[in-house]
Amino acid sequence: TWCGPCVASIPHMNELAERFGDRASFVAVSNEGGEQFRVGLERIGRGVEDFGASLALDPAGRMAGAAGLQGIPHLLVMSRDGIVRWQGHPRDLDEDLLGAIIDADAASAAGAVGAVESAG
Repeated sequence: TWCGPCVASIPHMNELAERFGDRASFVAVSNEGGEQFRVGLERIGRGVEDFGASLALDPAGRMAGAAGLQGIPHLLVMSRDGIVRWQGHPRDLDEDLLGAIIDADAASAAGAVGAVESAG
């Protein structure tokens, strides 16, 4: 809530979540603690209901550390196998690219299930 570019990314991320929320999970992670996040939401005139993503708080920065983030806002797109398929500034991820990643992930998962069933 303290990062202007992060706050500015909320509408774009909400649009992606609205379009793809039935095919992908969206989680927004803030490095703020609970009270700081609550106060920040009030300051920017938003509530948790204004997010199309689930919200997670990580004041210890574990997620950022694990992902090697150098700056924010930063977006990771992970496939079901836990591999990061795309990362960068949220504004650089458009619906066509996200759709292609989701489609490839679904096809890969279906192929893996088919292979297991065939071997069965």
